[in-house]
Amino acid sequence: MLVRKESKVVGLPLSQSGFKERDLIVLSVERDEELIPVPKATTTIRVGDRLICYGNLENIESFV
Repeated sequence: MLVRKESKVVGLPLSQSGFKERDLIVLSVERDEELIPVPKATTTIRVGDRLICYGNLENIESFV
């Protein structure tokens, strides 16, 4: 999932993003040319991040 500037999760740490409440797991974050495997709950979501997620497709689409 590509995080766009209008996304409601921009600037939030993963722990406050709502992923867990929707039974979604963020497996990794691709940021610029960096890969963050198994990101921590404190990892802040930025515009342009690509989140590799696992979970129900409908729940993932609700974030896009």
